Amino acid sequence: MSSAVWAGIYAITEFDDSGTRLWPEGMAILHNMVEKAQEVHRTLDQVIREHREAGADVDKACELLGEILSDISSQENMLRDKLCMQPLAAIAGASRVPSEQEYLSLRMMGVLPGTAKVLGLTNVDDHEAFGHLFYEDDKHYCLINPWEDPQPHELPGASMEGPYRVRSRVGKPPELCSLDSLRPEQKEFFRRHLPTVLARFKKD
Repeated sequence: MSSAVWAGIYAITEFDDSGTRLWPEGMAILHNMVEKAQEVHRTLDQVIREHREAGADVDKACELLGEILSDISSQENMLRDKLCMQPLAAIAGASRVPSEQEYLSLRMMGVLPGTAKVLGLTNVDDHEAFGHLFYEDDKHYCLINPWEDPQPHELPGASMEGPYRVRSRVGKPPELCSLDSLRPEQKEFFRRHLPTVLARFKKD
């Protein structure tokens, strides 16, 4: 499975009834298992290459490797059930509306042909709109975040002297992105669909 697909799976953050964050936690567990298996494999490989009598050390390492691989298999089965089998069963039986998590899984598998754009409800798909939020100039490559406002010290002519609040955020607000650096199709997208956001871009 490609890294892009795994990245998409990891991005699903639907919560179960107990509030557990299923996909990031599951992928982290699987990743840790793989690392442990690789560590045991390196130990066994070293023993074999040295051609020495390992005795109990090899037996213990082999037993541990078997346990880890069994855990990996169980985790894989759980993820396959959550990400594939349950979503497919939801639409095959058509007994209920699939959850958002199941909908996203089905979209990733390419099972669902109908999007809001295909259904004629909008002329923009989610991924198309998302693609227009990526900004690039000579110095930056980032996500345009229309829900963020620039901090006072980030505005042109502002003093860099504190105090000011430091916060974590995803991407940059339009005010910190140059209008002239937008791609032509980007400008057209914002002009047609988000004119108020377009007006916020920095004019050089």
